[in-house]
Amino acid sequence: MDYGNGISQSYSYDLDGGLETVSASGIGNVRSEFYTYDLANNITCIADNLDNAKDRRFIYDKLNRLTDEGYVEGENSYYCNSVGNRTQQDATSTGDIESSTVYSYEASSNRLISKGSETWVTDEVGSTISMAEGAKQYTCNHANRLKTYSEDRTLKGTYYYNALGQRVHTDKTEDNLLHYDLSGQYLAETNIAADGNEI
Repeated sequence: MDYGNGISQSYSYDLDGGLETVSASGIGNVRSEFYTYDLANNITCIADNLDNAKDRRFIYDKLNRLTDEGYVEGENSYYCNSVGNRTQQDATSTGDIESSTVYSYEASSNRLISKGSETWVTDEVGSTISMAEGAKQYTCNHANRLKTYSEDRTLKGTYYYNALGQRVHTDKTEDNLLHYDLSGQYLAETNIAADGNEI
């Protein structure tokens, strides 16, 4: 895949269809990663061929839920309740807990309602309608796809879709036009400034 900034990114896959390598180059090598998996096709390691300090490892429980994410400088540990909802995330560095985030859910639906100090409000079908104590608001169309996004009651973005449900236009400070091929694969995005000129 070639990007407008001159970066070219390529992917390779194993015989099971799992992502195996990601490489990007432009002015020199930008990205080079190698992925390994366990027998359940969970990612167990992402090796950064350009910087070993960015290597990541992943550990899962018997139900294939992520329990530990390790880095050179520390790790994130994850905890779940009996129905599989993530209840807590601890970030540690050199063995000391630096931060702990608690997740809360609606008892009747298992919908996420808070993550640390962040809060969510959902409608009757589960679509998010507000976050951050009401500072961020969302509306959805008849198909429950995002229609508008506002901050402090000021409209920040409006989203449009075609008959196939693909987002084709984002109306913000600058418009974004999204392009797809005939099979529905996302191809490109065109940015249009307020004066109508392509960015």
